[in-house]
Amino acid sequence: QDTSGTQSQNNSSIVQGGVGDSWEVMATLEGNPGPITALASIGNILYSASNRSFKVWNVDTMQSISDVAVNNSNMGSIKSLTIWPEKNIIVTACDKLINLWDLVSLQSIGVLRAHKDEVRCLYVADDLLISAGKGTPNSGSILFWDLRSTSPLEEREKNQDIFTLQTHDNMLYYGGRNRYIKRLRLSNMEVFPQFEPPHLDAVSSLAIIENSLVSGSWDKNLRRWSLGQEVLDNAVQYNAHQTAVNCLSSDINQKYLYSGGKEGAVKVWRLHPDTRR
Repeated sequence: QDTSGTQSQNNSSIVQGGVGDSWEVMATLEGNPGPITALASIGNILYSASNRSFKVWNVDTMQSISDVAVNNSNMGSIKSLTIWPEKNIIVTACDKLINLWDLVSLQSIGVLRAHKDEVRCLYVADDLLISAGKGTPNSGSILFWDLRSTSPLEEREKNQDIFTLQTHDNMLYYGGRNRYIKRLRLSNMEVFPQFEPPHLDAVSSLAIIENSLVSGSWDKNLRRWSLGQEVLDNAVQYNAHQTAVNCLSSDINQKYLYSGGKEGAVKVWRLHPDTRR
């Protein structure tokens, strides 16, 4: 076990976004070896990936309880991490490979191969594992899996560069290098108009909290979108991190939003009700 992670409290914890909601930093978790590349949580346990390892945190104590290294020298940095609770699996993405880990023992249990280029993001929706990354003119950027086969069920969005995935009410939301958030209906793969306005740089991360979609970007900002209206609901947190926002996650109780920055810090946020003046 590794308990080297430290917690630092923000003395001025209420941070006013440009307009609209207030964003409160509850804690900053440090101790990762480099930029935070992925976050996932289940219950009071938070997982953060950095370089070729991921840490396991107890959110109640804000302390690190385990550190898992990718020992295969042929694998690069972990670009994405998600939890598949129904199958007791942690899923990580390194280079073109999707790696499966036992949720309890934290041991490697399998590898999926199909992407032609780097896998950048992962998401679990019911019985589906969705992976996405950099596509080619002949191969999809988004792949759908059900683990009954080591081959994907379907491919979508050829020749795109997708960085992040999120689902809500049968809709798949995704964003990437082109700065926009796009969406499709999972039941029939119908594509809908993209969100406006775009971020100022690539969309790196998406999370659902309180029936809203939060997007993070290399522009350092967080944006909160009202689902159902698909518009920016006047809640922007400028300069949420010192550097690019790399990843986002929210807990199952929709109590906290977690953000990971390129500088190596994880921030724990509480989003307050609208306080427009």
